[in-house]
Amino acid sequence: MARQKLCRECGVPKLIYKGLTWQNTGIICETKDPEHRMFFAESENLEALFAEIENLIGTSIDKFVIESKSRLTKEYLQKMIPAYVLKLLYLVKPTLIVERMAAIAKAYGYGKVEFVDMKMNTKEGDYLSMTIEHPYSIRFYRGDNLGGMEAGTGRECTTSVKEIGEDRYLLEMWVGTHPPELKEHLNPPVYPLITGNVELEKCPSCGVPLAVAAYRFDMDSGIISHPETGTRMAFYGPAGLDSVFLALEQELGLSIAETIIEAQKRYWKRNPMAESWAVGEKNLKQMLAMRGYGIVTRFESDRDHFSITIQNATVLYLMVGMAKGLFETVMKVDSSIHEWSVSGDGTLSITIRSA
Repeated sequence: MARQKLCRECGVPKLIYKGLTWQNTGIICETKDPEHRMFFAESENLEALFAEIENLIGTSIDKFVIESKSRLTKEYLQKMIPAYVLKLLYLVKPTLIVERMAAIAKAYGYGKVEFVDMKMNTKEGDYLSMTIEHPYSIRFYRGDNLGGMEAGTGRECTTSVKEIGEDRYLLEMWVGTHPPELKEHLNPPVYPLITGNVELEKCPSCGVPLAVAAYRFDMDSGIISHPETGTRMAFYGPAGLDSVFLALEQELGLSIAETIIEAQKRYWKRNPMAESWAVGEKNLKQMLAMRGYGIVTRFESDRDHFSITIQNATVLYLMVGMAKGLFETVMKVDSSIHEWSVSGDGTLSITIRSA
């Protein structure tokens, strides 16, 4: 596979600076599909978040994560690429699809993907296998690829994964029906958008925010990391997480919000970057916008409380959990009381108080 092109000035991969756009609305979107939001977020906590949710509710959430992510990926690909083109690519240039997926995985921080085997038109049915090292989330990656194969073949597929080394996995997929894991059809989340005025300092050559370009993009391992703390990051869609949360609520018939808020709070209280976030309104506004979390329009803080309003917000439960974790870390307290609400235009208001 050819090495990916990087910006000569800041070193960010071309797939990032050509494929993503940082708007003054505080969001990141795909350049060719402005309605498709992305964000630049800590990814090392994804599997930890899923595990924490499982511990708190007492059951595996594999099917919710993989099925909801695969449905979202399949619907997105079908929206962006005509069905006949997907089918033609799959029949004529199937390895081209895998190579493209591997390139995106490395640039976006998903890990190192390598093609293993592909069989087509056999008695056992179509088959595809690949390995991935250091996945940003093995459950999300399974869902992404399952949805991609279903979009390409136009048929239902199934998947399995097994660990074959330290943080190295073999992902296998077959064409074949499987029982639906989720009872309800999940509509992709729609995020309202308000005009903004966020200005980020950007690379003059490629337009990527300098705060993003400051991270290490290891194109051999497919890992993006903070240059000082080593915290791992990735570009992925908030709709994937929100769809998982919606599936959990619909299928289990319970409110999962407080569970997710608590799990996210626990992660941020362990995050070495937590202290660096608490350095004033201007810094926090820039850090949220460069990650695609939205625009900070109100900020209040003292020793007893922390209040923030964010326009164009997404992954609301995670934002509330992050605010709690930051507050408790900075105030050096073990617990806090939180209140939050979201308006019809997508504006999120959070208040955290000492318990």
